[in-house]
Amino acid sequence: MLDVVLVRDSVDIREISVALADGIVPADAYHPSIDIKVGLKAFRRSDSIVPTNIDPVRDWNFKRSEYTLLSKLLSEVSWHDVFETQDVHVACRHFYETIYSNFDICIPKKCRNTGKSGRYPVWFTKSIIKDCKRKIGLHSAWKRTNSAEDYRIFSDFRADLKHRIQIAYLEYMEKIEGEIKFNPSSF
Repeated sequence: MLDVVLVRDSVDIREISVALADGIVPADAYHPSIDIKVGLKAFRRSDSIVPTNIDPVRDWNFKRSEYTLLSKLLSEVSWHDVFETQDVHVACRHFYETIYSNFDICIPKKCRNTGKSGRYPVWFTKSIIKDCKRKIGLHSAWKRTNSAEDYRIFSDFRADLKHRIQIAYLEYMEKIEGEIKFNPSSF
């Protein structure tokens, strides 16, 4: 394995391990999937980083972004403050402020999809979304009646739905992998 993992020594780090992992897509022979685990000392909830400047109503529209300008601006950023700070929270906050401010310059915003289908993964078809809602109804019926027959119906339906979701995901991944070579903007 030729990948390098750089970690700055810190009192917050308890342990670090790197191992081969199963990836979402088939592994590249030269860049296998790796699993990096970093054990950190526990923090109080009050120590957590404040929310970012992400707008809850609008998303960046990456399809219409000016990647050349974004690349230019990011290449001109001095990352010295990020690397030199001793506090990981300050470094992380500075990193995200820099990234987001450049995104705001180069990437227009669009209204977030708040429709009912917006909360499901993109590979879910309309029939899968409809059946997800039906599954909830079948589960409620089984819980209400505690009937073995209702559980069998719910269980069979759930297994079939799970199988259809797996097939839809595999078809989606094949489509994306096939299109990315010829039409990267579709990704």
